[in-house]
Amino acid sequence: MADAILLEAMAVNQPELGFEAEAAPIRGLMWSAVRSFGWIPWRRHGKRAANLNPIWTATAWPEVQAV
Repeated sequence: MADAILLEAMAVNQPELGFEAEAAPIRGLMWSAVRSFGWIPWRRHGKRAANLNPIWTATAWPEVQAV
């Protein structure tokens, strides 16, 4: 889901707000790089990520309580 959000955000074109869409080839390259190498910082900083968000980590997600 995060990958889809990144790809969509790079396509936003609102020059009146200062946001211009990246060209399609640039979007593809940036998305591919994040998709290919994004796991490296996540794995390297797993303890830091767990400390910042102890409930949701890369290895454990919170159980959903039935209402």
